[in-house]
Amino acid sequence: MDWLLDLGYFGLFLGSFIAATVVPFSSDVQLIAMLAVGGNVWLCVGVATLGNWLGGSGNGNGSNASCGSNTKHSLNTKVKSTVTEPGWPY
Repeated sequence: MDWLLDLGYFGLFLGSFIAATVVPFSSDVQLIAMLAVGGNVWLCVGVATLGNWLGGSGNGNGSNASCGSNTKHSLNTKVKSTVTEPGWPY
């Protein structure tokens, strides 16, 4: 992780980006380390947030690409049937 810290804000972005993908990595530790060496709080939070957001947007988290139309339809049907059961929600 030291090499990412040596890269400064770009290293923080890269580490946050990697942590948002399937690679097991803790960007929180990197953010705290960056702040400990004197990084600007708002710039660090902004760079880490951008890296996490961009990294997460590429692997299907929170997007409709990971949820097929059949899955979405079956979930909606299940919710509707639960809500319309007699005596619901009691």
